Amino acid sequence: MPEMTEADIQTARDTASMVLEQVKNGEPMEILFARYSDEQAPDTIPVPFDPKR
Repeated sequence: MPEMTEADIQTARDTASMVLEQVKNGEPMEILFARYSDEQAPDTIPVPFDPKR
């Protein structure tokens, strides 16, 4: 996994702020999802389940 730099973190914060403003201004979530989602990212992450716990 590549290391994240301060610039990467700032870019993520800037993007999140921009998306939040668009949500507050009524932009449909479907449009934001299409614009900002990563098709390579998994929809789910498997989590091991131990019924004995």
